[in-house]
Amino acid sequence: MPYVYIFTGSNSIEDGTYEVNDTEVRVEHSGGGVGKCKLAPGEDPKNAARRLLRERVKERGSFWDPIHYPPKGLV
Repeated sequence: MPYVYIFTGSNSIEDGTYEVNDTEVRVEHSGGGVGKCKLAPGEDPKNAARRLLRERVKERGSFWDPIHYPPKGLV
């Protein structure tokens, strides 16, 4: 299965593999399955795989993401 890589923006790179079946692309990540989606006519399977992987990484977050604290009061 071919590899796909994305830059997450938090100084890390995520990788996964993808498989194309007729009109569908399925993506797997080292942490488990990511998902699958239907391909539009003429859509590049590699771009669809990157999109799925990027959505999965956004949901999960990263260890190196900034911590957002609540605003301090006037105490």
